[in-house]
Amino acid sequence: ADLNVRDKKSSEWREAAYKASVAKYKAFKGSGEPERLISGSDDFTLLLWHPTENKRPIKRLTGHQQAVNHLAFSPDSRFFASASFDKKIKLWNGRSGDFVATLTGHVGAVYQVAWSSDGRYLVSASKDSTAKLGGVSS
Repeated sequence: ADLNVRDKKSSEWREAAYKASVAKYKAFKGSGEPERLISGSDDFTLLLWHPTENKRPIKRLTGHQQAVNHLAFSPDSRFFASASFDKKIKLWNGRSGDFVATLTGHVGAVYQVAWSSDGRYLVSASKDSTAKLGGVSS
């Protein structure tokens, strides 16, 4: 796909841009596994979806004792973390949705989680005015 076409309104440019974006998406997606989506809720649950394959969730994940505030996949998507008002972070298998571990230490609601770019660390931010950094083993 040649994106050097000068007229961005031309059908050739649109076609080249589309092909380039699809190629980039396929390279990023890589493994051929279905796309995954996680949703968190104020009913304390998470839902695992394969949105390109089905309009219904494939799994309901339980374990939090209060509303789920934030979710984040690890960079390699092997894990995802959920943050909750219950002062806990839960780690889940990014492919199956199986529970992996509970991380504790905050004395207030956990508002957000973020992964390091290499996926080895997880940082969390809490109402208790602290940020906690923890290592995640594979």
